[in-house]
Amino acid sequence: MRIYEYFSASLAQFPHNNALFCEGRFYSYTELDVLCKKIASCILEIGTLENIGVVTGSNAFQYASILAISSIGGTYVPLNHKNPIQRNIEIINQCGIKIVLTDRNFDLGNCDINFICPEDLNKKAHVKEVERIVNSENAYILFTSG
Repeated sequence: MRIYEYFSASLAQFPHNNALFCEGRFYSYTELDVLCKKIASCILEIGTLENIGVVTGSNAFQYASILAISSIGGTYVPLNHKNPIQRNIEIINQCGIKIVLTDRNFDLGNCDINFICPEDLNKKAHVKEVERIVNSENAYILFTSG
């Protein structure tokens, strides 16, 4: 089972319970699910791509991004904003990443990348169900510093 399937089971059983605490507030399973579906919809509007970059952080957008990628069957690739630009570009090129989810200004030089930011989600008036499109066997791809 993928992480989103576990999340969905908890959502069905405890929709109003707290699922996440970060940035000084609680997010219920329902609130987190709405955020996940908005992110997944944005990804699918750009294209069904298997490897999707997520700029690491510790806020609701990052956690929901990982769940959203899992919900469509994709693979998430963590990118560190503290890495040198060239290191992140190497990771992006090796993984064939065309979408990066980030809540911060993330400089990648002249890379041909589609960025999805929290501001993009505010344009989504309604949330639609998303289907699992990609059937990747991977949950994530992690690059080490060595």
